[in-house]
Amino acid sequence: MKLLYNIAIKSYGLGIISSSILGNKKANDWINGRRNCLEKIKNDLNNESPIWLHVSSLGEYIMAKPLISKLLIEFPKKNILLTFFSPSGYNNVKLNQERVNKHYLPLDTPSNAKEFIKVVNPCIAVFAKYDFWFNYLIELQKSNIQTLFFSTNLNSNQLYFRKGWNWQKSILKKISKILVINQKIDSFLKKENFANTTVCGDTRFDEVRNKKKLDQDIILKYIDNRVCLVLGSSWEAEEKILKKALLKLNNIAIIIAPHDPSVKRINSLEKRFRNKTLKLSQLKEGNLNRKKILIVDSIGVLSKIYQHSDISFIGGGFKNKLHNILEPAATNNVILFGYNHSKYMEANELIKINGAIKIASAFDLVETINKLAAIKVLERYKKTALDYVENNKGATEIILKEIVNLIPHSTTSASSKI
Repeated sequence: MKLLYNIAIKSYGLGIISSSILGNKKANDWINGRRNCLEKIKNDLNNESPIWLHVSSLGEYIMAKPLISKLLIEFPKKNILLTFFSPSGYNNVKLNQERVNKHYLPLDTPSNAKEFIKVVNPCIAVFAKYDFWFNYLIELQKSNIQTLFFSTNLNSNQLYFRKGWNWQKSILKKISKILVINQKIDSFLKKENFANTTVCGDTRFDEVRNKKKLDQDIILKYIDNRVCLVLGSSWEAEEKILKKALLKLNNIAIIIAPHDPSVKRINSLEKRFRNKTLKLSQLKEGNLNRKKILIVDSIGVLSKIYQHSDISFIGGGFKNKLHNILEPAATNNVILFGYNHSKYMEANELIKINGAIKIASAFDLVETINKLAAIKVLERYKKTALDYVENNKGATEIILKEIVNLIPHSTTSASSKI
């Protein structure tokens, strides 16, 4: 099975090369970003032994952000090597901390993994979620380098627990620490004879509560004390439902923030809603038309808009690709999403405690907003969602404590950290 794994990894690399030749931009970024990657890393490290923190893409980086802040304080003499697998993460993360070096992770071939570990020689390797690269793990274990995964979700349906894949399962059991998101996963892994697991929770709860409120005067003037509905990271499914529901939605402010704010996508939105839209980039005192739908045509402002909205209809819920619902929950919104959300623990839990509502049609959307027109009902759903986030904070501190325990020679005094 190990041979099959390595064949699959090399085939994946060849597939990326083929896509690049055909002009795929993401594939081009993937390849170009890895060109002379080890040499670039070597130059940045300057023979130091960093904390290596790996995230797959942007979502995992968001999970790692609160941990990075804590590590920089806890280990003032250590740099952090932050690696990405996907261009969508690497290209969209802008760092302003000189002690954090951003690079791509080379493809997980045996030779790449061996050379990478030799060049980096990390004092510890920390991975977000479950980005298991088995050649890297083998080399880390050969070199006796402590390894930790955090906010991990493992279950019986995954490949590692099927017959014939024991070699992968045995590697997972040798990881220094696997910090999982809840007690159910911890119990399952212990039944599978894992002795290296602990519950830490999900660091995203810590990150979304770190958001600072910013002055958004022009947004507030557009909302104008109305109930505000945001389509956050929307796909076409949510937008089609909104269009059908529009005639029956009275006196509410509507903001659409598509998950892809490209010019082409914004143009298609304007056509779908005809002359009923206004782009955020054009929003000024002189053209402030409260009767129009506001379209967010830029990246990085959605979290700020959530701070002023009341109801968030989050995209991806009709394709089981649900976007971040914790961010609007943490900023006091009622959460709505499509019915295909089974693999998202936080969505399932919020529905159970009446902190979120499933939407299947335009009729559902109208009925739900009419239901939320009663201030007491609106505030009750908001409070439930916000309390859910507040009650699940604290994962970052647990992870930090485990890292401190694993890094050799660390002490309780921050000033003496290696």
